[in-house]
Amino acid sequence: MISFGEFMQESLYGHTNKERESHILSSSQERQKGYYANPHRVGKQGDFYTSVSVSRFFGGAIAQYILSLLEDSHLTLPLTIVEIGADKGYLLSDIVQFLDALSLNVLPQCQFCTIEPFLTLQEAQHSHFNALKLSQKTTFKIHNHLDMLLDDPSIKQSSLIFVSNELFDSFKCEVITPTQMLCIQREKNQWHGIWNPIPQDIAQKAQDYNISSGVLPFWEDFIAHIATISQSYKIAYFLSFDYGYYDNAFGDARDVRFYASHQVENLDNFLKQNGDFQTLYQKADITYDVNLSLLDRFFKYHHFTRVFQDTQAQILIHKMRLFDLLESFKESMTSEQYIREINKVKTLILTMGERFKGFCYKIDT
Repeated sequence: MISFGEFMQESLYGHTNKERESHILSSSQERQKGYYANPHRVGKQGDFYTSVSVSRFFGGAIAQYILSLLEDSHLTLPLTIVEIGADKGYLLSDIVQFLDALSLNVLPQCQFCTIEPFLTLQEAQHSHFNALKLSQKTTFKIHNHLDMLLDDPSIKQSSLIFVSNELFDSFKCEVITPTQMLCIQREKNQWHGIWNPIPQDIAQKAQDYNISSGVLPFWEDFIAHIATISQSYKIAYFLSFDYGYYDNAFGDARDVRFYASHQVENLDNFLKQNGDFQTLYQKADITYDVNLSLLDRFFKYHHFTRVFQDTQAQILIHKMRLFDLLESFKESMTSEQYIREINKVKTLILTMGERFKGFCYKIDT
């Protein structure tokens, strides 16, 4: 028998002995078995869409925001741009290509990194980055773990910005009530969910986080590590988008969802139907709503200052000036291409814009 969190960890990443951070800090071969090792899970032929797969202007808007930070001296060159949870590297490459198109002499003073422990995704990223056609010299690095960022000899003179999309909803979580915790009983013919008494350490964590029932996420160690890395740089930012909400209280088991072939099932219904968890094992994405209030608490505890937190629509429109960016490329597109890009941007704003939230923090170094 294992806890739901251990099931989620093993299903997505291939092992259960460490928390989500282990996939950024280590590189065991066992991990290559997890669902996230599959480079074909995102997009039309995969299990779900992301903002990155919807429009390259999502990455373009982030690039434009990074340039605004440089122009206002909130970031300085040289600059390291790091994506965590990069999949095949499409978001980072979109950022790079828009920086190339929108600026002169910025790319040669930047290095672009992914933190990627999966060998299959490292190979996909290498292939994608090597195929990019850029007008300026560009440095790409693929790191197995976060600590490799500390190997940069110019770290004290460099700025750093982390970028990610749908990262925090992929960390393992436990599902609890005030007295119980969801576990998975793995029998020969079926893996079924059962409720066991909540262990003392989990009960204490829930009390510390002020969560009485629902989803108990494991984010804090990762954020603490991000803070340690960030404090080694001259300036550091953390920018991310995720499916979440601002309430102080978490919801229930309906917040945990399974995605496969663009079909979704929530945990609550799956349990009521006595679903077989083995049918999901390493075959479906497992995700949940991110409590941004709790996340905000962790960032602030580890000496980050919040720059902004809002809906994806508001951030893309007002902070990152997405429509201005799209308009600036109008002359280089045919009318058909421009209409296609407008429709993709509408999906980012209208379909995904309220459900997804964005947040940005700056470390107090």
